[in-house]
Amino acid sequence: MARAGRVPKRSDQRRRRNLDSKVDVIDVSGQVEAPAPPNDVQHPDARNWYQSLIKSPQSRYYEASDWQTAIVAARLLDDYLTNGRISAMTEWRHLSVNLLVTEADRRRGRIEVRRDNPPVKVDQGAQAVLDMKRKLGVAG
Repeated sequence: MARAGRVPKRSDQRRRRNLDSKVDVIDVSGQVEAPAPPNDVQHPDARNWYQSLIKSPQSRYYEASDWQTAIVAARLLDDYLTNGRISAMTEWRHLSVNLLVTEADRRRGRIEVRRDNPPVKVDQGAQAVLDMKRKLGVAG
């Protein structure tokens, strides 16, 4: 579950890298298949949200119970979008945090997604500083 509080920096931006407490690891084999979107979720945005979870990199960590949580969240989002029930949106947001849907949620859960070639726009002055640091062998 994601931690509350300030969003941690990315691991490559941290100065200190303290070891965290020991983690229990459960070894399992096989991959969990993502279930199809539930038929009772009719709103296009709710269906698209669920489909985006299937395509998202963090979903490779989902177990069967996580996918069932995602189905419940999709139904809550559908309820909010079709009926305007605010309490459904509140519950949906709580579940989406637990599913590590946003980058901030993933960073709190200590998961980072890196793309092969991220489109980064750097102005010329900043690029000159980065080039000079590389030339001098200074870590960025």
